[in-house]
Amino acid sequence: MVMNMRKIIFFDIDGTILDTSIRETSLLPQLLNKLIELKKQGNTIVACTARPKKFIDKYLPNIFDCMVLLNGSFVCTENQVLMDNPLSKGEIYQLNSYFDSINASYIYISNFSCWAYNISPRRAKLLDDIYMVGSGYTTFSSAESNKVYAIDLFFDNEDQYKRISPLIKAKTSLNLNYHKGDFTGDISFEGRDKSYAIDHVLQHYQIDIKNAYAFGDGTNDINVFKIIPNTCAVGNASPLLKQVASIVSKKTIALGVLEGLEHWGF
Repeated sequence: MVMNMRKIIFFDIDGTILDTSIRETSLLPQLLNKLIELKKQGNTIVACTARPKKFIDKYLPNIFDCMVLLNGSFVCTENQVLMDNPLSKGEIYQLNSYFDSINASYIYISNFSCWAYNISPRRAKLLDDIYMVGSGYTTFSSAESNKVYAIDLFFDNEDQYKRISPLIKAKTSLNLNYHKGDFTGDISFEGRDKSYAIDHVLQHYQIDIKNAYAFGDGTNDINVFKIIPNTCAVGNASPLLKQVASIVSKKTIALGVLEGLEHWGF
């Protein structure tokens, strides 16, 4: 198979290209113009995020050639699904049993809805505000009969996070990427995270991994950074991510992304 020489660039969203802690939903104009320029040059632009497709459709339409969504469980272009890997009923049962045993509040995520467990329905508006995709996204029925791809934890306060996070860290198969301002954290799984989707995307576009670049800020980007050779942690990134990054921007979020792109001559 002949590989293309063009570049492919993976962008995390929350804390990397958007400051969603302040509910930012529009890209910095300089970054948007740069992404448009990169695409015109023939490069492939990929969103690589824990967010669902509904978020991309609402706030970032027609920007990305490809989307790695829900921490790598669903991958698509605008008109083609490349990977569709929902949680099985058995996996959901095991996760329910574990999170219930530690008295955790948790939310199953799909592309167009989510299902909350051990959370009062009075929190519906708060959760809809956190997910930023409109009212009615959060439901409180059972997820077992639905196609779900990812799971978030919800914390009523910092003390609850401090109680539960060590228990999650003790489970070596789970990684908690905490969003402090929202008191939520997305869970990724060993062997089932963003990095798992990278090869599918590279094969689809027939691009050699040596021509791949990635930008991120969270612990759920670590495994992506371990397999992609050219990586940039923005200035606000997790210290753990900075340790495995090729470069670390001095600037934060979108300005840090622009700094990294300039470093590589884009």
